[in-house]
Amino acid sequence: MLKLIYTSILMMVVTTCVFGQNLISTTTVFKIIKEKDLNYLLSKEWELKITLDSIASSAGKAKDSITIYGHLLDSKILLAKEEYSQYIDVVEDFVEDYKSQVWLYREYSKGLALSYYNVNLFDEANKWNEIYRDLNEGVVNSDGKIHLDYIQPGLYYYRSGNYEKALKAFQKNFAEVENDDRIYNHYKGNILNNIAITFTSLGELDSAEYYLEKSRYYWSRETPDVKVDSVYLMGLLDGNLATLEKLRGNYRKAKELILNDVNGSREKDYWNHLHSRCQLIDLHVKLGEYQEARTQFNLLAAELDSIEEPEILYTYFLEAKYEVLKAEKKYQEALKVHEEYYDLKLSDKRGKENEKREQIAVLFDLVSKENKLKEQEIQILEQEEVKANNKRLIGWVVSFIVIGVLLIVLLVLITQLKNRKIANAVERQLSSKRQIELKDLMMREMHHRIKNNLQTVSGLFRMQMRNTTNTEAIGHLKNGVARVNTITEIHNLVFEDGYDDGVNAKSYLNKIVSRIQEVYSENIKFNCSIEEVMLDHDKTVPVGLILNELITNSVKYAFKGEDYPSIDVKLYQKNGKIVLYYADNGKGYTDTKSIDGGLGLTLIEIMAKQLKAEVNYLVPGRNKVEFIFE
Repeated sequence: MLKLIYTSILMMVVTTCVFGQNLISTTTVFKIIKEKDLNYLLSKEWELKITLDSIASSAGKAKDSITIYGHLLDSKILLAKEEYSQYIDVVEDFVEDYKSQVWLYREYSKGLALSYYNVNLFDEANKWNEIYRDLNEGVVNSDGKIHLDYIQPGLYYYRSGNYEKALKAFQKNFAEVENDDRIYNHYKGNILNNIAITFTSLGELDSAEYYLEKSRYYWSRETPDVKVDSVYLMGLLDGNLATLEKLRGNYRKAKELILNDVNGSREKDYWNHLHSRCQLIDLHVKLGEYQEARTQFNLLAAELDSIEEPEILYTYFLEAKYEVLKAEKKYQEALKVHEEYYDLKLSDKRGKENEKREQIAVLFDLVSKENKLKEQEIQILEQEEVKANNKRLIGWVVSFIVIGVLLIVLLVLITQLKNRKIANAVERQLSSKRQIELKDLMMREMHHRIKNNLQTVSGLFRMQMRNTTNTEAIGHLKNGVARVNTITEIHNLVFEDGYDDGVNAKSYLNKIVSRIQEVYSENIKFNCSIEEVMLDHDKTVPVGLILNELITNSVKYAFKGEDYPSIDVKLYQKNGKIVLYYADNGKGYTDTKSIDGGLGLTLIEIMAKQLKAEVNYLVPGRNKVEFIFE
């Protein structure tokens, strides 16, 4: 009996050790995914995924919890990488499944609000922001606070470079919460810190320092929301102060301050930690501490080699590397780093995404107000046409009057006739010049609006694709998107890139192929050989639509059962004419009655006639064809 008791106790101890440790690991991982900030999650991405997979494979674990936290980890990493469109596509597929779990629904509603703002769908962003705020209003924590860490409008002005508007938005935001005791000190200090950063960008360093100290007042309070992050928050403020001292030329003081940020952000905000180390290297160089700069640089370079995606802060690293090489008088290497830095800055996709952020905060939702905007545009065009007709009529009346006066004056004094003719000619030239300038302005404005409407139509098609499961409807919508994209490229090339003498066929057709790949996303190899041929403006739309329809038909009908689908596109000049050659390695499509009723092939025939092109189907299956035109 005693032996049986000892055996039972031993089994209980072993079970507790094994499963208790796993339970601690599970709880810790879930807490990290739920509570840590985005930069921390991004730096620990692969480590957390491996741990989550390990927990999922353990016996006795709830699969529902693993799924929940797996979705949350993946979505937060998309936000950290600023992949906003992908975040919307992923989260909207399952967000409704979590409405009953308020804390999780709150996380996703905040992420959707942020993402919709960044893809220019303002009404959708406002909808999810209101959902997020409503969910927070009803959540009172144990200390009597509500969680109102909602989106700060000033951030969008700041990212667009409009610092004056950003400053007003931040200051208004702070005025709304300053006297609200329900709001966390953490959030109030965050707004003040953003005000200080904005003043720094405006070059008002004393004002920036004032608001940093005001932020320190809130972030140094003994409340639970800031106490847990006290070291990190104080380091962050010191880092911002270091920027001020660096701008003032106080490099030694700046170095002391940036060290606090380096140490304070190591665990909480890993990317800020690495950025601060880059600033520290720059300060070592400015103080003439070249050996310390080289040592810090070597440590940072080794650490970046172990990170999955260092390009997120690679520009800061290149700046530090450039300063170190220049200080060591390795000018040739420094020049290469400088060129690499600017290449990276110019190709930064996040820079392109942020290019028009100011418009996000002031635009109405284009989807719900499209008809109203069209009516306004028609009215404006009609008014401009009436004005133009009136000006022409006035011009004719004035011309007749002038001619009549000149005939009368001719009888009185022949010498004044020459002066009148000169004055009349000058007046006509100026009038013609003004009319030409006005017409050019109207044309550019009209084409700008047409391009915006095309983008809106394309966006509507894409939204409809996400909201339907009908395969046939999706196919029609994809065709519509591809055709609209083809016409959009014409406007981009002709009216923005300034091709006055025609359109470069190589640039134009390559863009069409890329756009079609985005729409259909099939694994098809494209072999494009396109010469630098300038197409006349009246040939660009027919050529683009022909290529669009050929590729669309190949994707839809030609490659069934084909393991390695490929498409060949060539455009070249031969005997004074232009040849567009197209072929795929599929089985062809002899049946003209496709899903869209043969619309694709009909479009090809119409466009070929418009080009006055000779069409040669080189094989019976229609999957090898050439168009020859002048």
